[in-house]
Amino acid sequence: MIIGKRHNYCFIHIPKTGGSSITKALVDYEGWKLGVKVDEHAWQIRLHSHGGMHGPPNRNYEEESFCVVRDPWTRLASVYRSATSGDKGKTLSTWLDQFLGNDPGCGWRFRAKQYDYWVLSKKVILFEDLETEWARLTMGWPGTVPPLDHLNRSGERAIYMDRDSVDRIGEFEAATIERFGYEPPQ
Repeated sequence: MIIGKRHNYCFIHIPKTGGSSITKALVDYEGWKLGVKVDEHAWQIRLHSHGGMHGPPNRNYEEESFCVVRDPWTRLASVYRSATSGDKGKTLSTWLDQFLGNDPGCGWRFRAKQYDYWVLSKKVILFEDLETEWARLTMGWPGTVPPLDHLNRSGERAIYMDRDSVDRIGEFEAATIERFGYEPPQ
């Protein structure tokens, strides 16, 4: 989570929803010096240890809070790719068994459902509309707010999905699917 200094905002970062791009823009906007390049892996660790936190916030902030939600199947495919990058033999189905079973070795920091975050946000931006909504959100902020760079790109979700995986992800993210009308892959 990032609390603004130049403008009254609170960015609630749901992992794997474009948050790295938003965080980079906010770091640049705030003029924070992290001591590492923003495109290096350590920059988010440095930022979060400097003043943010990982995991869902535990209260509703008075600031102009916002977050981004993403199609749950695409998001979990992205988590799977990140969590198994060194283990090419692990299938999505096998990884889901571990992830949904709370195995700490399969992406623990992504374990919270998107609902755990967006229920605390005053504004929810859909990942699919991120560029347009970012410009709209920051339009009245003082100074110049940087545009979003696309730091991490995910591929097509369907290449990893069998019917069982689709159903299990649907159960896991049911609140987000219902609230934002996401449709499962065919």
